[in-house]
Amino acid sequence: MSPDTIEGKTASEWSSLGHDHAESRNFQKAIECFEKALEINPDSKTWYYIGAAYDKLGDFQKAIECYEKAVKIDPQNINAWILMSTAYDELGDYQSVIQSCEKIADIEPNNINAWYNRGVAYGKLGYLEKAIDCYEKTLEIEPKNMAALNNIGSIYIQKKSFEKAIECFEKVVEIDPSYTMGWFNMGLAYFKLDNPQKTIEYFEKGVKLDPSDIKAWNILEDAYSMLDDIENVLRCYKKIVEIDPWDSETWYNMGIAYEDLGDLPKAIECYEKTVEIDSQYKKAWYNMGIDYYHLKDYQKAVKSFESAVKIDALYTNAWNNLGVTYNQLEDYQKAIDSFEKVVEIDPKHPKARFNMGSAYRALGQHAEEIECYKEIVKENPQNIDAWYYMGIAHKKLEDYQKAIDCFEKVVEIDPQDIGVWYELGVAYDLLKNNKKAKKCVETVLELDPNNPQALSLLKKVSKLES
Repeated sequence: MSPDTIEGKTASEWSSLGHDHAESRNFQKAIECFEKALEINPDSKTWYYIGAAYDKLGDFQKAIECYEKAVKIDPQNINAWILMSTAYDELGDYQSVIQSCEKIADIEPNNINAWYNRGVAYGKLGYLEKAIDCYEKTLEIEPKNMAALNNIGSIYIQKKSFEKAIECFEKVVEIDPSYTMGWFNMGLAYFKLDNPQKTIEYFEKGVKLDPSDIKAWNILEDAYSMLDDIENVLRCYKKIVEIDPWDSETWYNMGIAYEDLGDLPKAIECYEKTVEIDSQYKKAWYNMGIDYYHLKDYQKAVKSFESAVKIDALYTNAWNNLGVTYNQLEDYQKAIDSFEKVVEIDPKHPKARFNMGSAYRALGQHAEEIECYKEIVKENPQNIDAWYYMGIAHKKLEDYQKAIDCFEKVVEIDPQDIGVWYELGVAYDLLKNNKKAKKCVETVLELDPNNPQALSLLKKVSKLES
């Protein structure tokens, strides 16, 4: 038999004290008081109150246990069924949400929560048509329920029925022009239709109402990017990092946007911010190196590329550009070491082989230079530059016949290359083959009648011929 009082208080008094604690957000104390009330009078309402307190504490499993006890005592306790459905939603048990909502509808067929929450659960389970049916029932009960209209529109986006989605969102913002999600979702539907102008129109309306929505600014940025409107792209990025200053990806993208505008110092500032947030962001280090290189600050470019390859030792583009930068600093051995790293990782990397050849040329090591070009033409026999510089290297080594062989490969690929016809003439001249030298020079003059170098060489070989 239950006592009439505990510690001198009745069930009603314990319950009243529990509500006071709940209002003060002291939910654990509230539970203790409701449990005292239960000892005296184990009724449905008190189990409901305890469940609601556990709900507030985030203990949804215990809350459900209490709601189940509440409805076992009183199956008509609609509030317990409603909160049970939301607790199941928090736990991701959407099938149980649907079952709870069905119980609510049995008790009260026109209960908005029963139909709306069931629609949400069906949507999360992927039963889109059933979700729409529930939302439409919600709208029968409450024709201006914007959340239901908005969710129907969102389902139509999932189903790629974008025009139908837009109709829903238009109704939403007609009912309440301050309903932010209506504007955002309408913009999203137009974005899916590849209509950047309309996307921008509606997202701009949305961010005026809620300027703190990062996802909206991201989509707005994408729409401006589609129109190549870099100034507005930057405006979006600035808003995003204003909301979340630790968004390294946006700082990085802002750097790219400043590069597009040709503002390399600003781009570098953004990349510096990126690596300050995420020191392992190799692409930011790499892009910073490229920008410093273009600004001719080669020492800082080296540091940036070195940071990139410390993060990723297989980053061939960073190794290659590190070598190119060392070439500019005339530290050719370090340049060669960098290019060798590239070809160790990717033996078919044509740029690294070519750049290595340039470094060997600067060191006067023409035999090593030639080996670089040989590897290139082995992979790509049509590489004119490799054939040309191989010819120049053979010429430096006074191996004029091999130089001629290389130059002839070039003019075979590109018969209009004036410079190579001239070099071919010089090489034949050095071999004392005046006839062929003269023929090469004449070809130059056919292509460029006033070429001063060719005219001078023609004069020389004509004298020797006579």
